[in-house]
Amino acid sequence: MDEWNNNAFNSATDQNAPPDESPMTSVVFAPSGPPPVPPVPPVPPAPEGPPPITLDVPDKEMKSGSRWGKFYGVMLIIGGAFTCLGIISIPIGVFTIMGGLNLMRASEKLADIAANKTPQNFNGLIKELCKFNRKMGISMIITIVFAVLVIIFYVGVIALLISQYSGEIQNFSDYMY
Repeated sequence: MDEWNNNAFNSATDQNAPPDESPMTSVVFAPSGPPPVPPVPPVPPAPEGPPPITLDVPDKEMKSGSRWGKFYGVMLIIGGAFTCLGIISIPIGVFTIMGGLNLMRASEKLADIAANKTPQNFNGLIKELCKFNRKMGISMIITIVFAVLVIIFYVGVIALLISQYSGEIQNFSDYMY
């Protein structure tokens, strides 16, 4: 092995090598580095600002939803005003009115989205819908608590009336004839 190495690698510097023998004929060289990589085209910079939105909802449907949202918002405001007429039910009415206002603002944003399709309007729509849901949820919780208290009150009144009049009615047959 040493003899081959000496002959193969050192023959280029060996002055005694025969002239018809090329020192490279018996040696295979591996590439010295990785193969060249073709140049990559430059990547365009990302656009500034929020990405554009794409909606699959037709403009006609969004405009119709906007009109119905405004109608429902007005009805909530009117219903909230009537609810505020009762002294105990004022908190329910106030939250209903505020929810109606949020729904009307969301409907305006939806109409703007149908016209312009700008992301700023989409963010405003989501924000107003979240406020609407929160206000109507609070109104619903207050309504449920109020209903439970009214039921408890009525059951208490009925129990009180039954306990007061139960001693006076001895025999139902007396009242039948």
